[in-house]
Amino acid sequence: MALQGAQIVTGTAAIFIFLDASVDDGIDSVKFFLDGELRATESSFPWELLGGTSLDPTSLSTGTHTVRAEVRFTDGRTLVREATFSKP
Repeated sequence: MALQGAQIVTGTAAIFIFLDASVDDGIDSVKFFLDGELRATESSFPWELLGGTSLDPTSLSTGTHTVRAEVRFTDGRTLVREATFSKP
């Protein structure tokens, strides 16, 4: 599972978590955080920040932002990934 940094210039963005088929089974939920604030909890595929709506970069301050995804599995394991992106 990879989250990769990106530069947002204009428009909107949706942030998704893509998992290998071998990891896909047994996911209970995915929590998405933006700059440390819980923004969405998804319990079914597709796992996406803001529950199907786009992320409007105009609502963000200029500078670097961090997205964190916490994948919780039904067996109790948790997988955490972070990525940063910049708004000019």
